[in-house]
Amino acid sequence: MQIIYFTITIVYFLVIAVFIRKNDAIRKVSIKYKIFLLVFLILAFMVRIYKFDKLPNLDLDEAMGGINSWSLGKYGVDYFHLVKNPVYLYAWGSGMNILYPLISVPFVKILGLTITTYRLPLIIINLVSILLLTYSLYKTRILKNIQRLMLLIVIFLSPVTICASRWAIESNLFIPLVVVILSLFILFISTTSKYARNAYLITITIFIGLLAYCYSNNWIFLFSFAICFYTWLLLKGKIDIKQVLVSFIILLIECLPLILFLYVNFISKREIFFGGFTATKLATSRSAFAIENRHLLTSIINNLTNSIKMLINGYDGIPKITPQFFGAFLPLMLSFCCIGIITYIVKEKSVLDTFMFIMLISALWNLLLIQPNFTHFNAIIVPILYFEARGIMEAFDNYQSLITFMVIFTLFFLGAAKSYVNDYNNGTYNNYENTTPSELKEMIHHAASYNNVFLVSSHDIRQTNSLSYFVLPIFYQQINPYEFHRETLYAQPSEFMTYNHFGKWNIVDLPINRKLKSKKRGVYIVQNGIKMDKASYKTIQTGRYYTTYYFKG
Repeated sequence: MQIIYFTITIVYFLVIAVFIRKNDAIRKVSIKYKIFLLVFLILAFMVRIYKFDKLPNLDLDEAMGGINSWSLGKYGVDYFHLVKNPVYLYAWGSGMNILYPLISVPFVKILGLTITTYRLPLIIINLVSILLLTYSLYKTRILKNIQRLMLLIVIFLSPVTICASRWAIESNLFIPLVVVILSLFILFISTTSKYARNAYLITITIFIGLLAYCYSNNWIFLFSFAICFYTWLLLKGKIDIKQVLVSFIILLIECLPLILFLYVNFISKREIFFGGFTATKLATSRSAFAIENRHLLTSIINNLTNSIKMLINGYDGIPKITPQFFGAFLPLMLSFCCIGIITYIVKEKSVLDTFMFIMLISALWNLLLIQPNFTHFNAIIVPILYFEARGIMEAFDNYQSLITFMVIFTLFFLGAAKSYVNDYNNGTYNNYENTTPSELKEMIHHAASYNNVFLVSSHDIRQTNSLSYFVLPIFYQQINPYEFHRETLYAQPSEFMTYNHFGKWNIVDLPINRKLKSKKRGVYIVQNGIKMDKASYKTIQTGRYYTTYYFKG
């Protein structure tokens, strides 16, 4: 792990050193400004790299993604469906987006499957997005120096982007890729070279297509954004009709596998194999869209109401996504977004402003159609942060007042960082919303030497079915997918399929007030608080959340 930290640190700061040395805009600014920029780049790095392998602990969706990444790399198949080159993972039975597990394959294949190796690509992509946006802002003259720095600070030091960079559910890839698109767009509108503009436009188009493989809940956003974006560029004279057609052809080719995937799951109900790829037939859909609800209008009203409340509060009830009290954007910061949007409407607009406004408007579908939390709303995060920065520059229009604001922002930022770390140390993340205690790794490794292992958890104190813990032995022990399927008892197709027995592993869901009664010899990893006759068991290992026992039978 230390060599990974060291390598990332050296490369990141080497790139910064070369950039600062060779960029004309940075060479001309004051020493004080250079110090502010360097402090930002250091902070943005540290809050992402600090204990990223431990904080938060392993999420069940991370484990599921990691299992599939390992299986694709080693066996070439989806772990729970055994198909080659799936365009969408079978996962829990209700699917999982493919892009991040696919990106992680070489890391997991070379370094082995661990929480570190599975999160590593997300950390690297986030750091690249920081460097790329910094490069694009200082390579061009699209913003003034103070505006450049403010935009970087607001986007990359807000809790919502920091938290999303630290745990590797596949949808968290969406935010840094949006930043990449923003960076490429800045370069696109700033260059006068026809060849460069075409290259940037094609690259932007490819990344828009890739976003479709990041998070299926954003497909409506992507469709709306693509239509509005290319139409706007055409009307502004930035591109011609030929470039529009080429862009849509690229998007169509890129998204064709997902179009076939939708056809398979909603029309034909039969799996399709094409060009070496598989359009997977899922057990069921797990979409959060209101359009799947019978009471559509009621769902839309409830979603909009709850979305507004969540945005204002800045907290969706899940501390690993947004720190409690400080929220997704830090206190009062959303008010600056409102100022930024209002001033955009009534004042002179830049091309960049309109680009981000199109993205913001396109993402409003999510507030109406999707059950609110900040993971579901990751398409709207970067536009909100952009208009926050714009609003701040409008509200604090002189250097002295801006310094005052930055002092307050820094205090809130430090408070949020402390809250995030304290929540981890206090155990807030453990046994909560799919997050599992790290001590289970060692306990599962130790128990693997026995013939019978029972992992006993309770659903009473967490928001997820503890039978979903079946992914943990697979993740930590890397069980062969073909062996798993041979030894698995039949699982009923459902939104969250569970396997309560495979090989030596037994997954038990027990109410916290129920007494554990065993008739089988073996090792029991039991969540603390579950009642049991300890006289019949030999204690092997005691942890903060679980205890390992041996029962002779």
